[in-house]
Amino acid sequence: MTIDEAVELAARQCDNRQFAEAEQVARQVLAQQPHHARAFFILAVIALYNLQRSLAKELMEVAINLDPRVPEYRVGYAAAIRYEGEFERAAEMLLEITRHWPQCPEAYDHLSTAYEKMRMMPEALATGAKAIALRPTQPSFHVTRATQLLMVGDYEQGWYEYEWRWFDGRMKDSKHDFKQPWWDGQAAPGQTLLLTAEQGMGDTFMAVRYASRAVEMGLRVVVGCQEAVLPMVRRCEGVAKAGINIEETGPFHWQLPLMSIMRLYATSPEVAQNRVPYMTAEPGLTRIWGGKLTDAERDFRSVRSEAKPAPVDNAPAPLPNASAPLRVGLAWCGNPRQDDNNYRSLHLADFAPLVGIPGVIFYGLQKGDAGLEANDPPPGLPFINVAEQLDSFGDTAALMMNLDLIITIDSSPAHLSGALARPTWVLICTCNAWQWLIGRNDSPWYPTARLFRQQKLYEWGPVIADVAEALRALLRERELSHPQANSTAAPSPAAI
Repeated sequence: MTIDEAVELAARQCDNRQFAEAEQVARQVLAQQPHHARAFFILAVIALYNLQRSLAKELMEVAINLDPRVPEYRVGYAAAIRYEGEFERAAEMLLEITRHWPQCPEAYDHLSTAYEKMRMMPEALATGAKAIALRPTQPSFHVTRATQLLMVGDYEQGWYEYEWRWFDGRMKDSKHDFKQPWWDGQAAPGQTLLLTAEQGMGDTFMAVRYASRAVEMGLRVVVGCQEAVLPMVRRCEGVAKAGINIEETGPFHWQLPLMSIMRLYATSPEVAQNRVPYMTAEPGLTRIWGGKLTDAERDFRSVRSEAKPAPVDNAPAPLPNASAPLRVGLAWCGNPRQDDNNYRSLHLADFAPLVGIPGVIFYGLQKGDAGLEANDPPPGLPFINVAEQLDSFGDTAALMMNLDLIITIDSSPAHLSGALARPTWVLICTCNAWQWLIGRNDSPWYPTARLFRQQKLYEWGPVIADVAEALRALLRERELSHPQANSTAAPSPAAI
């Protein structure tokens, strides 16, 4: 194999997300030709995938210095800048690239994304159209355009473009080679439809609502999904059976990826099926969690009453009324493997403005490494961490049914809470996912959700201040409406 053939192989492996193999080949190339610019570029792309953004920029700079004539290397550097949240700087760099290399489609595609992050949606769509015009069959360009169209509420065209994802190497692990035809929405009494999860767990919770629509067409619906969400998918309206593979779900006549069923029914935000709940928690588990919270609150009061008085400046809020604490769940971080997680996530310490609000007790729902922050909550915050007891989303759902309110970032708990029709406050960053649209403080998908939007990237202080004010207003309304509220009574979604 020649050097050029090896580099082409590594590039194809990158496109197919075979990053370990691509890195090995690229390093073999550099062992023979230490100044091979494209090999450095491939390593930079791999570093970006691994969220090593500083390393990616360094490698991109090496590639640019070795061969400044290649615009893709400069585009890659701008992409690394954008992933760090420097959208304006990235856009300036990409504009400059388009002036010097007006036939570089990647520059227009990444510029389109930078505009999207800056919420310059007309510019984003127009620039993305230029990328597609230059390379009409590039799947990733169409997927970028699809999410932008969905974000501005053009669902009909957005879903059409979104089908391009199946030609994108990024979806190779979600694509199935079943021989059964894709279901097109036609009536098929007595036949079985297999819906398959394809992306994140929140996407599964969101899209599986449409199983009931297929049932209305006479089908029996089975769902293949991630193991973690099985307990809740099995308790979704319209789902006859769910499993992690077809051996568990059984024979079927039709198939359809979960996000594709939305194309059949969610043709605009106005007709999105927002009948909730469409999932239910297991009743026995819900009762168990009710007892756990009662015990946890009793133990919490016991510890607090035995503690020495705090200095006045750090005095904790008064303990919640023993008969009716407002139970609020907190989730503050998403999947760290997602490239937008640094935008949407915050820290438990950022909730410090909630200290001093009387009548509230907070529960930590955060799993993963970010959940370790629960060991050091803001001083004075009435906080009980229960995340370590959450063995599945079945537990999370049962816990949520015993909470009065869930405050969460845009991640799977937001979708689960919305599907259960629990009062949900979602903290939305400036460059949110398409599901939350733009500028709205409500959701067409989850009528019990209220959105608190960030005005400047990474600045969560004003958002939490708004949450604190809303919490105080909720407590005032709750006291007037339910002066003798018990610990399991939830305020009405409309009030929240």
